[in-house]
Amino acid sequence: MNRFLRFALAAPLLMGGAAFAQLPAANDSVVTGQGYANDVYYSFDEGTRGAVDRKNWDIAFQIAIPSSILVNADKGIQLYKGQPIAEWATADTTGRINLSNRLVNSNKSWDYGAFNSTADLNSDIDPGWGTYDMGTHTVTGDSLFFLKVNDTTFKKIWIVARYSGQSSPTGESMYRFRIANLDGSDEIERDMVVSQFAGKQFAYYTVAGDLVDREPVNVTEWDLLFTKFIHVFEEIPISQAEHFYAVTGALSNPNVAVAEVITDNMELSDTTGLTWSEEINAVGDDWKAFNNQTFQWTWSDSTVFFVRDQSGDIWRLIFTGFSGSGSGKYLFNKTLILTSSVTDKAGAETRFAVAPNPGRSVNFLYELQNSAASVQVRVADAQGRIVMQRDLPTSAGFRSLPMDGDAFAPGLYVVTLSVDGQTTSQRWLNR
Repeated sequence: MNRFLRFALAAPLLMGGAAFAQLPAANDSVVTGQGYANDVYYSFDEGTRGAVDRKNWDIAFQIAIPSSILVNADKGIQLYKGQPIAEWATADTTGRINLSNRLVNSNKSWDYGAFNSTADLNSDIDPGWGTYDMGTHTVTGDSLFFLKVNDTTFKKIWIVARYSGQSSPTGESMYRFRIANLDGSDEIERDMVVSQFAGKQFAYYTVAGDLVDREPVNVTEWDLLFTKFIHVFEEIPISQAEHFYAVTGALSNPNVAVAEVITDNMELSDTTGLTWSEEINAVGDDWKAFNNQTFQWTWSDSTVFFVRDQSGDIWRLIFTGFSGSGSGKYLFNKTLILTSSVTDKAGAETRFAVAPNPGRSVNFLYELQNSAASVQVRVADAQGRIVMQRDLPTSAGFRSLPMDGDAFAPGLYVVTLSVDGQTTSQRWLNR
């Protein structure tokens, strides 16, 4: 979508003297299908970007460092700690397939898949499944794992290495892994070349031997993933199966941040002082609950999420319904609160918007995180001629400057905000 067209902002809502720019609230939905059959990748800007069968993979390999490796728990795939790799030939599951040895994907970070569960969290170079060589940038696998494929089938698996291009036997960055039956039969060794999945977050593999390119868009093109994932209930002893529990909800893109506010004001637009989380389950699943008396799903009427997307735009997200497993439908309301930003010399962001856009009688809105020495707005026409220039208040906070479009000829203009010499621009269609 053309960027300035989606800035069709409503007039500012004034609260306590502060101005907040926002789009008219838009109702939207995501459908994951009966039994939550699909993963749905969603963009606040573009809507649903694609839906894909959630059970068409078993293991996922992270394209970027730190080389996270996931398992598809919803498909029934389970991973267990094994033995030192020197014992590959004599691997034995006796006494090892129990809840205390089970490894699960983190529900807080994409960087810690089940295979990474034993990593030293204080180390930037420990992936958990191997050791990192600072010289060659190769991770060499040192651990044997047991993979439960179904109730009757176990495999042993060894992540042999992740090679950088300079150390790779083929000259390309890749994973090499080995998988076999417990008795050593049907052993195969596969290479997964990272460049074949460029732009994606993970590359996928099935125990049947297939490499799967399943993400419908690049990692830069989605904000939330509606899916099922394992929640670890720390209050329940690990000896009980409910310690690991599958839930449905939304996980964030690794480049997205979320702030959750419990409030009676569902029109809340002030993002000042929010605590932003980069944990991927910040939206998660606990805004809804199943009522065991009515056998119906309920959802919170006092939870507001603010989502800062990859471009820096801030959206307000309010869930308004959930169908459950019948259709796997999520209903929600989304509102673009603030967009565009300029970073001042101290590193603080200033956001601004023209509202409504397109429009004639509009407001120029901006928010200073810190006081500035100088703040200026200028408007240039399509030929680059300056048709308006004005100094603005420099103290921290929200501001609203009315601009009368009747003073300008109809057409396309570029509005530029300058904060202490740092600038950013947005197009404004005056009509």
